[in-house]
Order: sequence, then structure tokens, then C-alpha cells
Amino acid sequence: MEPTLWTGSCYSVMRPETEWRRGDIVTYRRGGILYITRLIGLPDDTVQLQGGQLILNGVPVPTIPFAGQRTDCPKVSDCSGTWLIESLPGGPSYLIQDLGETHQDSTDLFTVPDDHVFILSDNRDNSLDSRFPPPIGPGFIRLDELDRRARRSD
Repeated sequence: MEPTLWTGSCYSVMRPETEWRRGDIVTYRRGGILYITRLIGLPDDTVQLQGGQLILNGVPVPTIPFAGQRTDCPKVSDCSGTWLIESLPGGPSYLIQDLGETHQDSTDLFTVPDDHVFILSDNRDNSLDSRFPPPIGPGFIRLDELDRRARRSD
């Protein structure tokens, strides 16, 4: 989830009081392992990446270059590449990291099944997320697998 959540940072997690929303940072468990990632697609949404651009329900999700300067990048992390601010429709804006052209920058069109969500890490080039079906990645996540919302607390 870098650059949003750094390895070694502290996070608060809580059960949602309302339904899950696009842009939520969520946790889920598989095989006894706790994962943390960003929820991008809800049931019946379509999700695709073309040249690194996220397309949600047929509409490109806007990105702008990050003009700020990050001073919180830990030495154990790869802070290179291009940093962009991505803004989900009706949802949050957040940083994503682009390390250059990779095979996962362009995908087929995914339609999120009923009772599932599509997850996508903010570190797009270094993540196994819903773009990758089992056994390589998690594929779609069932709604009942979602555990909590997370936010950075330090």
C-alpha cells in the first residue's frame, strides 16, 4: 500500500458503521494472513487498467502529478518512480506510485460479481491484488471476507 501506508507504520482498524465504500483502506484474511489494501470496485462495477490508468465503470479515474515532497519515505522502501494523486468519483484522493511500464499496467475488463469487491494497491507495480486470480493473487474478495477499515494512526 506504499506510498499511503509505509511498512512499520502504525494503523488503526475499526469495523465500519456503514457499508463499504470505494476508496476504503480495508483488511481481509486469507489462509490465516491479514492483508491490507484499497477497495476500488463494488459489486457490478467494471474495472480495467489501460497503460496504468484506472478505468472505473467505463470512465478514466483522474490523476494529477504529485507536486509535493515526501519526507516520510522509510529507507526500507522503494520511493522511486512517479507519484500521482488519484481521485475516485465520489470518493477520496490518495497517492499512487508508478515505477514505470509493467505487464500489470493493462488488464482485461473485470466485472465485479455480486457479493464481491475489487481491491487494488496504491503501489500498482508491486502488488498482487484483484488483477491476479488465484493461485497467483487473491482475485475478487468476497464481502464477508472484509474485516475492517484501516487508517494510519502515527
